[in-house]
Amino acid sequence: DEAQAQFTYFRGSNAAWNAATAWSPAATSTATGGVIPNATTTAVFNVNGVVANQNVSMATNISALGIEFVSSGSVQLRGNTTGTTARTLTLGTGGITMASGAGAVTVVTTSGQTNTVLTGPQTWTNNSSAALTWNSRLIGHESATLTKMGTGTLVISNTNQNQTAVINGDTVTG
Repeated sequence: DEAQAQFTYFRGSNAAWNAATAWSPAATSTATGGVIPNATTTAVFNVNGVVANQNVSMATNISALGIEFVSSGSVQLRGNTTGTTARTLTLGTGGITMASGAGAVTVVTTSGQTNTVLTGPQTWTNNSSAALTWNSRLIGHESATLTKMGTGTLVISNTNQNQTAVINGDTVTG
């Protein structure tokens, strides 16, 4: 039997990624009780009905199997609330998906370096007219390749290590 994919949905309110109250177990609910994303869950931004722009801080190093952006509001991920502390996002093979109509997504790096560790082959799909901007250093294991799919723009900026990019689709800059 193949394991059922686990999803947890961001409830909004510009909360910290690692706050349990920031996550819901269902896309149609703003009820708390969601699992903080980890290596076996996909983080989804946001629950249905939450369309406000979100600033999500990483109070600690974090991980997720994958990330999906479905809200029409923009999402910014940053090292901490001020963007001054280095943090690491470990991203599993679920990759990243931006749905059609999703708002802009930006990983913000100010004085604190944000690192993204790719644990294996990645597909990052942008089906939105808004950009997916990843201002984070990509660190890939030997088996990690990054494939860009979809018609939307992917901007990658920062120093990347051990990363092979296989680019399919529309526009990639960086």
